[in-house]
Amino acid sequence: MGLVRKATIAEYWNCKLPSQDTSWFRKMFSRNRFQLVFKFFHLTNNNNIPGRNDPNYSPTAKFQCLIDLFNRQSQFHYKPEQNLSIDESLIGTRGRTCMLQYIPSKSSKFGVKVWMLVEAVTGYIIHAIIYRGKTYDPTPPGLTQGSYVVNNLLERAGLLRKKYHVVCDSFFTSIALAKQLFQLDTYFTGTIRQNRNMPNMIKHAILTEREFKYARQGPILMCVYRERARRKSVRILSSYEKATQNNDNKPKILEFYNKNMGGVDLADMMVTHYNDNRKTFKVWKKVAFNFLQRIVINAYILYCKNTSDRPVKSRLQFIQSIIEDLSCDYLLSREMNAQANPGRPKTTRLRKIGKYKDCSVCSDRDGFGGRHRTKTVCRNCYKGLHKDCMNNHVCIEE
Repeated sequence: MGLVRKATIAEYWNCKLPSQDTSWFRKMFSRNRFQLVFKFFHLTNNNNIPGRNDPNYSPTAKFQCLIDLFNRQSQFHYKPEQNLSIDESLIGTRGRTCMLQYIPSKSSKFGVKVWMLVEAVTGYIIHAIIYRGKTYDPTPPGLTQGSYVVNNLLERAGLLRKKYHVVCDSFFTSIALAKQLFQLDTYFTGTIRQNRNMPNMIKHAILTEREFKYARQGPILMCVYRERARRKSVRILSSYEKATQNNDNKPKILEFYNKNMGGVDLADMMVTHYNDNRKTFKVWKKVAFNFLQRIVINAYILYCKNTSDRPVKSRLQFIQSIIEDLSCDYLLSREMNAQANPGRPKTTRLRKIGKYKDCSVCSDRDGFGGRHRTKTVCRNCYKGLHKDCMNNHVCIEE
């Protein structure tokens, strides 16, 4: 439904006009069956979830099992490259939940915040944590929220003490965090806000256009750079890069940051192509379906890394091939079930319509039996058919 977008769910089963007909959906599901599966879709037993007044209550209880499975499988199937990116993502929703956050820089503005650790170049999601709000996820005293999130993500993913290089924006960065990670054999690079602790020559630097300054304290290198006269100076630190410039006389530390910071934005961009953005009152369903789509994106990145296909399939072709494989497996299993139950004819599937039709079996306008009408039709030939007359019906397709 993310690839073939329509106004309402019912429109996917609309076959009144050839221009609106999408027969694939009718082959996979009847409309009523799909809506029932969608309505009663659950990931966990609600009876086992603690109540709101229980001290063990968690607002992520209805979908946390899916997030845990996603994290385990992402780490099991792929070993990331050295450069990693940490940032926040927002699953857009305006539903009623204590997890609702407002981030004006995001396109959705309101939604559920997700802390993400991804591979910087490909956008492969290694680990994700749902932010449940200050009440359920308080920041320990003596730490900023950004440094706490970085340490938590790296520790849960098991990537500390392995020489990985983490890139973050100014929300997460501090000198104390860079020193702490360096002691854990993990490199760090990130922009830093002017109100954070830093040397005065970097904090209060007055620069002209294309001017820069460096300062070093042990393994930590700091740089301030002003690209244009009308722009503010950018402050950045790193425990990995050196004080060198590229051919344009721009610090290489900034060039590295710009190249490797957009991993989470890349992952969000890829998932928006397949998200139908349909409204729902159930916030947990919005999060669950978003992560199901992210599973497919991770699978596509694994395909690109390991395939021998030339040329490599595009994301659209890859998604379509998955859908075709799944639909073929489903139709094959349905046919095998039909062969295992030979007493059940293929024409037993009826469809309800809004107007009456003559039954193709028992109705006889000119004979003594008289006319018998029904609102159900055969799904294959669309002829009127009573439920009691199914076994005597000979379908045109058969």
